[in-house]
Amino acid sequence: MSRPKNPNPVNKITTTTRMPSRLHRYMKSIASIKYGTLQAMHAEMLNAFLLEKPWLTAGIRWRETRGLTGKGGERSGFLRDSEVTGWEQVNFVIPPKLYASVEALAAEQGVSTSSVFYTASYWWVWFVFPPAHEVKAREEAGLPLRVEGVDQHVTP
Repeated sequence: MSRPKNPNPVNKITTTTRMPSRLHRYMKSIASIKYGTLQAMHAEMLNAFLLEKPWLTAGIRWRETRGLTGKGGERSGFLRDSEVTGWEQVNFVIPPKLYASVEALAAEQGVSTSSVFYTASYWWVWFVFPPAHEVKAREEAGLPLRVEGVDQHVTP
């Protein structure tokens, strides 16, 4: 009989952000293929983000998260107060030292830790491991596949 995995291992901090569901699904597929777990990938991603500083070197702007629901309107003849936005809550389980580095960066940049997690995730997906359709579009447009200064240590 196998032992159940501890959802919050000792010496780890659980924190959350929100991101588009499609982005999260793609991150889960990268994690399962390259890293085995989301926790391992999140740690690698955040360490790379902190090391490479793409907000300085690649012009990545800080991204704000959205709510899980937004104002709806009249739809199919019924008034709705809110509708699902397509965003979901995502948990990050990371070492305390890494979380402290994210907190320090957030304070330095004047953004929330949630924005740091979302921006790092966005950067990871669009610049480090871009989807095949994005790679093809960049090739067809004559754009570089990688942004200068990004992903020096990561081998996709």
